[in-house]
Amino acid sequence: EVISTEESCKTFCNDDNAHIDEEGICVCETEEFIVTDEEETNA
Repeated sequence: EVISTEESCKTFCNDDNAHIDEEGICVCETEEFIVTDEEETNA
């Protein structure tokens, strides 16, 4: 799911520091939202 606005990104991340990067991807600054490829594979 693409989150297109910085406001909705912040809401999704529950993080006022979240932002949209150059590619339009929502980036959460909180560690708990960072998922590595390794964790996804094992899930």
